[in-house]
Amino acid sequence: MSHHLDSPIARQDIRLDITDLYVFRGQTGTVFIINVCHSIFGPLPAPGYHPEGMYEFKVDLNSDAIEEVTYRFTFNERDKAGKQPYIVRRITGADSVDPHAPGGVIAEGITGETVATASGLRIWTGKAGDPFWAEPDVLHAVGHAFQEGTTVDLSGWDPSKAKNVFDGQSVYSIVLEVPDGELLAGAGDNRHIGVWAVATLATDAGGWRSINRIGLPMIHPLFAQSNPDLGDRLNAGRPADDFATYGEEVIKSIARVVSANGTARDPRAYAETVAHRFFPNILHYEVGTPAVFGFAGVNGRSLTDNVPDVMCSIAANTPIHIGIGKESVTSKPSLVFPYVPAATWKGFRPLRIVSKNRESDDVQSLVFSSDDGAVLPPFLPGQHIIVRINLGRGQENLTRNYSLSGSPSTGDFRIGVKREPNGVVSTFIHQNLKVGDIVEVSAPRGNFVLSEEEGPVVLIGAGVGITPVLAMLHSLAESSLRLGAAGKHSGRPVWWVYAAQDSRHHPFAEEVRRLLAGMGNARSHVVYSRPLPSDTLGVHYDLAGHITTSIFDNLGVPKSADFYLCGPTGFMDAMTGALKEWGGASPRIHIELFGPGQSLAPADLETTQKKPHPPEGEPGTGPNVSFAKSGLTVPWQPRFRSILELAEACDVPVKWFCRSGVCHTCECGLIGGNVTYSPEPLDPPSDGDALICCSTPRGNIQLDL
Repeated sequence: MSHHLDSPIARQDIRLDITDLYVFRGQTGTVFIINVCHSIFGPLPAPGYHPEGMYEFKVDLNSDAIEEVTYRFTFNERDKAGKQPYIVRRITGADSVDPHAPGGVIAEGITGETVATASGLRIWTGKAGDPFWAEPDVLHAVGHAFQEGTTVDLSGWDPSKAKNVFDGQSVYSIVLEVPDGELLAGAGDNRHIGVWAVATLATDAGGWRSINRIGLPMIHPLFAQSNPDLGDRLNAGRPADDFATYGEEVIKSIARVVSANGTARDPRAYAETVAHRFFPNILHYEVGTPAVFGFAGVNGRSLTDNVPDVMCSIAANTPIHIGIGKESVTSKPSLVFPYVPAATWKGFRPLRIVSKNRESDDVQSLVFSSDDGAVLPPFLPGQHIIVRINLGRGQENLTRNYSLSGSPSTGDFRIGVKREPNGVVSTFIHQNLKVGDIVEVSAPRGNFVLSEEEGPVVLIGAGVGITPVLAMLHSLAESSLRLGAAGKHSGRPVWWVYAAQDSRHHPFAEEVRRLLAGMGNARSHVVYSRPLPSDTLGVHYDLAGHITTSIFDNLGVPKSADFYLCGPTGFMDAMTGALKEWGGASPRIHIELFGPGQSLAPADLETTQKKPHPPEGEPGTGPNVSFAKSGLTVPWQPRFRSILELAEACDVPVKWFCRSGVCHTCECGLIGGNVTYSPEPLDPPSDGDALICCSTPRGNIQLDL
């Protein structure tokens, strides 16, 4: 029953300290997730999962608070690469309560890699980002109130300075996706299940000791921050006994706070109602429905539910807002498997080149892996990394953006580098870098990512602009393969449209053909502007010339499709305009531009500047954003992903280059207030400044723009 502020026994080995439990509807079934080994407790010699422990998801199918199914994970020691093999067992019926019952092995795997079984199970284990958020000052005040029986004293707390203590931290996740039919076979027509998780440790006497148990979140921060004995006791026992064992103690604690707040005529009656809601400590969920953890009720828990506000407010019977929300989490969860956020890092970290290959006459690929052998985090298809190159001989280090071009789930990063005429960095990479070299690399970043919808997709690339859309193609191909293995339809309709000069300047050609051949619902059209005499029509390419919208008509591309474009600036400008004229919906045209000397909106160019004005559409309801030089103040609107986007919508003069917190071109004076960064900039701005390309207002702010 933990969440970060847990019992003394659980803290003795954080590999057994479960910080969160999530249950929600996934892509193919019901998802169960637990997180352990939180980085906030400091480094470990061997982080991950305890090789002498068991991690179990317990599932109650008939509402008696006793499990009918147990999914048990056991791990081996870490190998030299930092990976841990594991076994998953399924125990059913009366045996599911017995820690010694062997059950049946349903899967085996290794951390960092996805396992998919013929029965439809999907499993992933490994290091991930923590999706939770919490404001430490508020949580400590809440814990103190329930310990002392007082109101929650936030008189000295400044909401504008609220911070997420878990932002940037990592956990080790266990992700299990179970086909709905497997659960409904036991749950019956009501579709309701109850879920909790347990971490146990083998004893010298041959038994098992319960170290940690979790159902609902936030039980420990509410009632056991200053009561370590209760913290240990809450982690023992069975959910069916919770109310009889802990109910009275929790009722008294709640009643004292509610009485101090004066928010109920009968504080004890209110406290009894809440205690019955909290105990048995089980996370209830209706199979096949969207998860929601809210004031009106609990139906599972998604990775972005506002748990702190809900639990604190219900327990105290008064509104408590911790000042931050899901926007304070830098590493965002995904709607695609394995759902958990990637474990990112701030700034740069050293990665080793493990492979370098020539993909065409002017493009080489480099594959980076962790120098310590640990698996690199999954990335979102379409994201890029920043590479910092040491040119040597006392020269200044230079940084470049490179899109990731491989599968998002391989545990390594692959980029494609085109050797540009007079390109200092690309020439150095081609001529000097070799396998075994160490290079400084950022965590994956960027908002040019594949939509998680189910509609048709058109991937359009030109030249080395193939790289981000190739990563998207890998993701779509893997999804198609999973669906086919499960006997379902072959996935989203995909059109691959690519332009190159000729076959010698066509990188990753065979790889793309192989991926497309394995997809049941994909079509391809390759255009060469100057095919070689040796290039065969219908084999190497499908058309001589350039990409035009007539190709989309001939291929039967629907105008409602999502279009993803990447290539040289001239190609992108022409293609974007042509798509809009053809009838493509502007919100569904997604572009990524990289290139030497690129600067798309510098404020210092001689351009016709409109007078700054509020953005079109309904006014926002958020904090005020004041552009001091422009004499404009507008309320924040969450539809904008950054302050830069708001400024552009208001025609406030701004300049930018990377839009991802790397180059500092957008840096401007922050006259007042605070901002939240997502992603975190590689290097922080100067004191009194803000990077508006990757930030949103935390409260009212004033900018020198």
